[in-house]
Amino acid sequence: MKKTVNEIKKYYENEKLAKDYINSRFNRPLGRLIHHNQISFINKFIRDKKISSVIDVATGPGRISKDVYGFKYGLAVDNSKAMLKIANVNLNGRFNLKVVDVFKMNIGKKFDLVYSFKFIRHFDISKRRILYKSIKKLMSRNSYLIFDVPNGFIYKWHTKHYPSPVYDEFWTKKTIIKELEDNEFTVVSLVNNINHFKVQEFISKFSKIKILTYTLYLLLRLIELVPSSQPYEWIAVAKIK
Repeated sequence: MKKTVNEIKKYYENEKLAKDYINSRFNRPLGRLIHHNQISFINKFIRDKKISSVIDVATGPGRISKDVYGFKYGLAVDNSKAMLKIANVNLNGRFNLKVVDVFKMNIGKKFDLVYSFKFIRHFDISKRRILYKSIKKLMSRNSYLIFDVPNGFIYKWHTKHYPSPVYDEFWTKKTIIKELEDNEFTVVSLVNNINHFKVQEFISKFSKIKILTYTLYLLLRLIELVPSSQPYEWIAVAKIK
């Protein structure tokens, strides 16, 4: 398992991984639904809050940002040149791109919205504290931070069956609220994403039968309408205290 900052950086600098990243993780019905829910939330948030400027921290191949709209200025940053090469194609000129060490961000600009997916979770608490400080440099008192929060109750079960090559931190609602407060953030909301993972993951496996793919995706979306107290992840919204 890749756990140190250098190991994780090197892992994501792989060109083959960069080219394959979106297809290998978000092509099946459940991956599509995870992605759909994330970008739908962000796009609605941008509309509702009248967000003007956004920054995608650790954009990777631009998986999130390629489907984000409604802002005036966008910047996507990453440490990996291989990932940014793919992002340049996916984002099609709608974002400025920059190679940045996100632990040492000194961009000199504040953004209305900072978002980062499948990134903050990859580091232990000592490194996350550094990340939070770096992210706060991008924010004013009126800015928002949005990121994904894996639910430990579900992820501990999931990783037993599907071990991750990269370290992942898991949280509960209580622990993520405390962590953010300890790092001078206030939680605005925690929104469920994938309400019934075990059932939805099982159904998604049948997408190997290609003719069923679209029907399965619709079924997963219907199941998502049923409330749950233990989702696959939360989408966190936070502000500086």
